[in-house]
Amino acid sequence: MKNTAIYNDFLRVIAIWEKELEQYTPEELAQKPNPKSWSLGQVYNHLVGSTLGYHLKQVTTCLASEENRTKGKNFKGILTYNVMKSFPPKKIKVPPSETYTPKQPSGKKELEEGLNLMKQRMKETMDLLQTNRKSGKSLHPGLGYLNADEWFQLVAMHLKHHLRQKARLDGFLGKRI
Repeated sequence: MKNTAIYNDFLRVIAIWEKELEQYTPEELAQKPNPKSWSLGQVYNHLVGSTLGYHLKQVTTCLASEENRTKGKNFKGILTYNVMKSFPPKKIKVPPSETYTPKQPSGKKELEEGLNLMKQRMKETMDLLQTNRKSGKSLHPGLGYLNADEWFQLVAMHLKHHLRQKARLDGFLGKRI
């Protein structure tokens, strides 16, 4: 039941991202406040890429094995999951790199398709979590060892976390969404 609530929370948050995507022009999706910042298009691509290419793959990894099952979250992980139930309200800086920095989207359609695929994969993953109860864990670089349910929960937490970044970019663009 818990994962159903998490999935419903995810649907609520992704609906915000979908609705607000409609308000942007292709030019706005590509604008950056400065050369080291991300554009809104890059933020959207980051959310799609990290969900499909990392978070949900970690769910699968955890369900495939019981490896690391006795390991736990670090202090940041405990604070994030058990106390705040969200990421702390601060910017997380990661140095630009080919592997981490998201590309500009080819267009709004690419982002719409990515968000739709996220919804599809999250539903499939929720169904998988209800039938497979292995208890393995995998290492998150900032939070410690997470189990499949925690990786699943991370998707909605991540979408919410980036709403603050989106609000800053909306301000830069002069948007009141």
